[in-house]
Amino acid sequence: MSTRPLPWAERLWSAVRYGGASVGDMAERPQLFGVTVFSLLAMVSLALFGTLQIAAEHDPRLGYLELAGACAIALNALALQATHNVRLATHLYLLAVLAFLMLMLVTGGTRGTGAFWFFVFPVSAFFLAGKKAGLYWMLVLILSSLLFLGLASADIISLAYNFVEIRQLLLSVGVVTIGIYAYQQARERSESLIRSDSKNSTKPRMSFWRWCRTSCVRQFRPLPGSAKCCCMAMRASWAPSRMIT
Repeated sequence: MSTRPLPWAERLWSAVRYGGASVGDMAERPQLFGVTVFSLLAMVSLALFGTLQIAAEHDPRLGYLELAGACAIALNALALQATHNVRLATHLYLLAVLAFLMLMLVTGGTRGTGAFWFFVFPVSAFFLAGKKAGLYWMLVLILSSLLFLGLASADIISLAYNFVEIRQLLLSVGVVTIGIYAYQQARERSESLIRSDSKNSTKPRMSFWRWCRTSCVRQFRPLPGSAKCCCMAMRASWAPSRMIT
């Protein structure tokens, strides 16, 4: 005997899967789903590591900042469910992630492992914002990191990593960015070709005999009956095996 899922569980799964979009709104579903899933991953990660910072690492300041970031991303996800403004929600999400990556540069995260989270940003930027906007976000990340590095060199702020570590980090992120950019470009080009082929396939096509008679009539209008002879000749030259003798 099968049991029906609870109503709240169905609503929760529908919110995650469709991002709050209506059943008939198929165009918005993939984008809403992507932003919702990435937001959930960010919320869980920030809440988990924020609690870890408070309970185990004895760094309540960083822990409370991460918990506040989880709440901010949760509010952004709820606003997305209500407004369906995917573009705004995507940019706000990437801005929040960028801010916490800069925080990882300053604090080092959990025992100096905060720099590993930089490699999440290229995937989020290109997957959610697209090829062009994703590239802009990666430039913002690199320029922001260089700005923090310059401030540290001027003894204005202190960073958890030295110059060599940040240099290698940015080079590695740059290599990942180039690879994802190339993949995203190929994927978008493939999707464009598929959409173009689907549009062409839905157009009504003229049959061979109709096209042939129309063309031959235009060419041999003064001669009666010449259109039929022309079509038969073209048919014979193209497919002689199909001619009936």
